[in-house]
Amino acid sequence: MKFLTTSLILLMVQLLSSVKADDFDGLDQTVMTAEDLDHLSQAEPGKKIYYGLDQWQFGELYLPHGPGPFPVIAYFHGGCWLAEYGDLTNSRPIAHALTDLGLAVWSVEYRRIGNEGAGWPGTFLDAGAGVDHLFELAEIHSL
Repeated sequence: MKFLTTSLILLMVQLLSSVKADDFDGLDQTVMTAEDLDHLSQAEPGKKIYYGLDQWQFGELYLPHGPGPFPVIAYFHGGCWLAEYGDLTNSRPIAHALTDLGLAVWSVEYRRIGNEGAGWPGTFLDAGAGVDHLFELAEIHSL
């Protein structure tokens, strides 16, 4: 498991180091308020894509309009790692707001405590597999 943790950290560093400041040139930098997010709360989900075999191993991909390539964010919702507290539906308004700014969003669902296979290491394996799947999505969707 130490190898997995180290690999995830190195992957995050690699992803972050590949982002350049000019990747965000031209993006609208308007500050959103809580009221703005509430207004978006009825937004439709992005395209549902499975990265694993479990019912909770999927993400929703949100793409801006246009040909791309698009900068992309891997988004993991909160919920204290517990199945009873929220899921990625709570992140849809934020995903839409980011997409409206010209960013693609890969909003990842994962197994949480209360779902079979969750906890250590399942939840963390899901996070890694979700991010790994982003590389495949990048080739298909011009990310």
